[in-house]
Amino acid sequence: MNYKVPNLRFTCNALEPFLNEHTLQYHYQHHHQDYVTRLNDLLELCPTQIRNKPLEDIIADISVIPGEYRQGIRNYGGGHLNHSLWWQILSPPHTTHPQGELLKTINFAFGGFDNFKAIFKRIALERFGSGWTWLGMDHLGKIDITSTPNEDSPIMLGFRPLLGIDLWEHAYYLNYQHRRGDYINAWWHVIDWSRVSQLFDMYRETILHPK
Repeated sequence: MNYKVPNLRFTCNALEPFLNEHTLQYHYQHHHQDYVTRLNDLLELCPTQIRNKPLEDIIADISVIPGEYRQGIRNYGGGHLNHSLWWQILSPPHTTHPQGELLKTINFAFGGFDNFKAIFKRIALERFGSGWTWLGMDHLGKIDITSTPNEDSPIMLGFRPLLGIDLWEHAYYLNYQHRRGDYINAWWHVIDWSRVSQLFDMYRETILHPK
């Protein structure tokens, strides 16, 4: 299976002033494209039965990958999955909080949306070095916040990601330098909560009504 960088749903200047055009262009055209190129090259070296599996399944059971390719596929495969979600859940500023069942679930799980944001930010600031922080759903339909190093996917932890923030410096350094907290504060303004809600509804339906 040959993977490609997904098309953007917005122009690279559409997230300003929160994320600038140059940051988005470099992130999308270079970092993500490099992950995809390296992932495809590594998968070509793997047995056919592995190469033809969905990437989510490969990453969820990374131990089955031959040892000489495992770390590379973990890095670049996880990077492709993580960034593919990243582009989905970003949008030009228009809504500042979720609605409907997602909001109700967040309020129940975290004691309110503002408290959720505070906990999420704290966990993101505690991530040492590069990585991601996530809102995800487990196999029982419970939502929680987790953080992963480097390009590890929350799929490895049994979580389906609903929302994730890229904490690698290339995602924010041109805007915010070392001020990760300012970047997190700005990021809340460019989340497409309608898309996050769609993912929430889809995963919950899969859990409640498995095929």
